[in-house]
Amino acid sequence: DLFIIDQTAQDFLEVKAAEYEGYNSRLQKESGLLFTPSLLTVPASNKVPENMKPRYLEDEGLYVGERPQVSLANQNILENRILQKEEGKKWFGDDGRIIALPNPIKESF
Repeated sequence: DLFIIDQTAQDFLEVKAAEYEGYNSRLQKESGLLFTPSLLTVPASNKVPENMKPRYLEDEGLYVGERPQVSLANQNILENRILQKEEGKKWFGDDGRIIALPNPIKESF
């Protein structure tokens, strides 16, 4: 008598319809929570300090090395994401491009 339960499985289950949230309403909710950087190219004037023109070292005859290959879309996304931060401009050189080693895997001395 101790192991007999007077309840069935239906007493423990709750059956209801699946909840569905529409695509557009989910996008609106996510846009308030998530930051999606733009794919558009950032003007060089936004990346260098105010009242300063971009300075291209290779045009001045200095060797700068070959930059790593990065797709233009990924570069634009990264630049837009970096510029959202207060200290974002420190990541850019005098030419308005992201500061990067010619070969980021190789140690620099």
